[in-house]
Amino acid sequence: MQGNNILEYMEHAAPYIKQAMVDDMAVSLVEAENNTFLAYYPGESIDHGCAKGDPVPEKTGLYQAMKQGKHVVQHFDSEKFGFPYVSSAVPLKDENSNVVGSLAFTKSLERQNQVYEMANHLSEAVSKIMESAETISGESEELASTGNELSDQVQVLNTKVSETDEILNTVQGVTNQTNLLGLNAAIEATRLGEKGRGFMVVAEEIRKLADNSKESLKKIEEILSTLKENEQNVSTGVQNIENISNQQAHELQSITEEIKNIETMSNKLVEFAKNL
Repeated sequence: MQGNNILEYMEHAAPYIKQAMVDDMAVSLVEAENNTFLAYYPGESIDHGCAKGDPVPEKTGLYQAMKQGKHVVQHFDSEKFGFPYVSSAVPLKDENSNVVGSLAFTKSLERQNQVYEMANHLSEAVSKIMESAETISGESEELASTGNELSDQVQVLNTKVSETDEILNTVQGVTNQTNLLGLNAAIEATRLGEKGRGFMVVAEEIRKLADNSKESLKKIEEILSTLKENEQNVSTGVQNIENISNQQAHELQSITEEIKNIETMSNKLVEFAKNL
């Protein structure tokens, strides 16, 4: 196809190409002979203010595509329009492969940049949540371990209290025997009459000792009864803590797995946004 013909065709086709686009893009057509614009159709947010007949700046992709004779892609920051954009230019050649012009599409990357920033924020937020979840999970496991240790200590305490019951039973038996001994001594002293007066004093003291021991044992039993009740409450509380900690650890493990999945998806979203 002759050089002028392809430029004419592209000049006629350019407005239709612009209308067919669904993205916010600008269309540029330039010719090489005079290095000027043949057509320029701005996008909704991208408008370089070019017009037919304007010279083509050397730094543009349009100029570089004609000069190099190949596809040229340029990326721009947000300095000019307040958002980044990309330009893709291709050389137009005649039947002899001579460059007669170039065609370029300039596209706003504002949406892609917003998606990329949101993906990055999401990835950072998920990472922080992941760290917090792992910390809480570790603390829950540590709490469960502490609960197990407390449970063991309560069992030891329970055993000791049971041993104390045995000792009290033994002391109670001794007290009863002492009281019986005092009673028998008093009976014997009465039988002896005047000769058993000293023996009666000893018998009274033995019975007083037995009575005092009995009262002391009663108080000890009350204290131990309270101790048993408290021990049972502590045991129940420790068991509840252990159960709750284990349940929390299990649930946090499930949450951590879900967060890992979200983290994987957010990382993929970041990569996807980079390539938009």
